[in-house]
Amino acid sequence: MSSIPVTPLSTATHAMGERPLRADAQRNREAILAAAEAEFQAYGADACIDGIAERAGVGVGTVYRNYATKDELMRAIMKAHVEPMLAAARASLEDADAGAAFLTFLHQIASESCSFKALADTLAGAGLDIDSAKQEMVGELMGLVREMFARGQAAGTLRRDVTAEDVSALMQGLSHTVNVCEDDRQVARCVDLICDALRTPQAARPA
Repeated sequence: MSSIPVTPLSTATHAMGERPLRADAQRNREAILAAAEAEFQAYGADACIDGIAERAGVGVGTVYRNYATKDELMRAIMKAHVEPMLAAARASLEDADAGAAFLTFLHQIASESCSFKALADTLAGAGLDIDSAKQEMVGELMGLVREMFARGQAAGTLRRDVTAEDVSALMQGLSHTVNVCEDDRQVARCVDLICDALRTPQAARPA
């Protein structure tokens, strides 16, 4: 199964429109995000800035200069994990075979959904308002998904009787599918079934 390319946390931050950082500041921010994620996984709501700073090898003041609150820090962690999905979606929009690119993207999303759900659950347990954070960050992704699907429909590869809302519901269902599957091969088969349902009759899956 193909997977979404991993984007370094620092690169992901820059891709979201922030001003480029000096090399040392960039390393600090990357270390803080990685340390914070580990701290939240280990301690949940009891994670503290002192522990994050110690893991990152920086001073507490450095953490606060980059992220003024724990909520801001948790949102930055989520953004760093969403950005590679956005990058994959944007790349799919450049693919000449619009329908195949969309269906490949569904496999990519499935391969990442389990780890992303685990991260979201961890951050929710640490106090993040996960619903508002996901609505804010996943909104752009769903906009790209709608655009990808419309391109596939226009190309005659994807069914015209399926709506963007249908696709959104199917994608939400993918995360539940991943959780109950025994292994990656079963996940791939289940995603293939969804892809088969979205193809037009003349765009049969390659043998």
